[in-house]
Amino acid sequence: THLDIASVNTAISFTINNNVLQNVNASMGGVFAYPKYLTNTCSFLNGKEITTPVLHQALEVLQNEISPISDIRGSKEYKRLLARQLFIAHFEKFFSVQEFYKVMTI
Repeated sequence: THLDIASVNTAISFTINNNVLQNVNASMGGVFAYPKYLTNTCSFLNGKEITTPVLHQALEVLQNEISPISDIRGSKEYKRLLARQLFIAHFEKFFSVQEFYKVMTI
């Protein structure tokens, strides 16, 4: 009767050199049949500057890479939204508060 499992979870690691992402590794749970390493998203981000347009493009790649299903933890639409917001949150410290709000709401 009680579930204590995450709808969506995410992990990411990367290095930054002159505002350029390197060694990007990211994975997500709850958006595929098993925890998924985001190969295409990582490949897209490697060598890119952290900018709002780049993050928006990365989100498109990410959304095409995941395949959430509706279940007791939430609808597939809800899981896509969670995946998006959690992914963006990893980059919060690289933006001003105003710019980050723009990233989160577009």
